[in-house]
Amino acid sequence: MDARKFLLGLVAGLISIPLLVVAMILTLDGLDRLKAPAFTNRTTLDEKLRFIRHRHGAPVDFLMLGSSTTLWGFDDMTLRQGLPDRTPLNVGVRDLKIHQAVLLARFYLGLMPQVRDVVMVSTLLDFESCDPASAQLLDVEDAAAYALDRSSELETQLRHLDPVGVARSARNIRQLRHDPPSSPDSLNFDETGSIRLDLPRQSVPDLVWRGSLPDFNARCYRALEDLARTVRGHGAGLTFVIAPLRPGYLAGLDPNGKLLATHVRHLEASAKRADFRVVNANAELSLGETSFFDAYHLRAPITSKLTKYVIDSLKKRNL
Repeated sequence: MDARKFLLGLVAGLISIPLLVVAMILTLDGLDRLKAPAFTNRTTLDEKLRFIRHRHGAPVDFLMLGSSTTLWGFDDMTLRQGLPDRTPLNVGVRDLKIHQAVLLARFYLGLMPQVRDVVMVSTLLDFESCDPASAQLLDVEDAAAYALDRSSELETQLRHLDPVGVARSARNIRQLRHDPPSSPDSLNFDETGSIRLDLPRQSVPDLVWRGSLPDFNARCYRALEDLARTVRGHGAGLTFVIAPLRPGYLAGLDPNGKLLATHVRHLEASAKRADFRVVNANAELSLGETSFFDAYHLRAPITSKLTKYVIDSLKKRNL
């Protein structure tokens, strides 16, 4: 009898655990406290797929793809005013490297067949390593089904089950999505998918303020060429924007400008081989120290200048 009770209790426990997980997912989803399914465990990418799933509006025809200098680099009002007949979407991902952008370009262009312009705002760190082993970020078919609302939230969450992550994020995920951006962890995407971030100097670690320079890898330039060919194969054009960089950062780590000049030459050579356009916002905008909140990123009020520069570059390209 004791053994039977034990077995019944064990079976009941085994049944109750998945029921509790399902109940937790459904409850948190209803409260807007459920994090996006863990396709990659890169929050800005997983949450952007959720953003696209819930997005309503005209089909996207202008895609902004890149790392955090893309994600945090655009002003939505300036975009909408400068390109009133276009529908932009920012799919920037924190810490994205060039070779990882190739897969994402194929993925997003497959989701959005009307895209005819792709813009990447790129900082120097995007060209670090480009190890092929880290190129595959997500299961494309699974992510597409979720982003296009062809699989249920519950089904997708269970397929990418992360109960610890779900429980931990429940405390603050709603605030990160809706409160004004006040940390690099913000998920408060504007209508175009951008985040306008402005951090006080005292909240930025000295290492991030000083910045670093990568060991530029030839694989990264080849990946950029692959990216351009992927975009062109879709029938769109790629505009590669050399991001503005804090003058003190460059003065401290590349005082004679040789490293940056070499990088620019590699980019221009790649552009000739793969037929894309390089524009140098760092040289042409000439922004001062106070325009940046760290070595690489513009303060929110300054993003309108970069956005206008990109719009003007696009108009020249399309002419």
